[in-house]
Amino acid sequence: MLPQADAQVLQVNPDFARLYKDVATIKLNTDGSSKIVDAKEAKARADFTTQLNNARVELAKKGLLEEGLRHVAYSIKELPDEVQRL
Repeated sequence: MLPQADAQVLQVNPDFARLYKDVATIKLNTDGSSKIVDAKEAKARADFTTQLNNARVELAKKGLLEEGLRHVAYSIKELPDEVQRL
């Protein structure tokens, strides 16, 4: 949410008043998120978000696998003899 600018500040600084109006009405939604007017940009952003989420999932899987292997490697004494030989 963009804070309300003081009316006196806007009156004294007309350039800032135009900039503030542009940002508050054209560039931002009322909740403070940016407006995306270009469909290409929206698709690119959605694709990037999907790729980022997929990368996070793959990294989490890799971390879980490494942690499992590390646990097995350090607890090999607890495994039965036939499994230790494998």
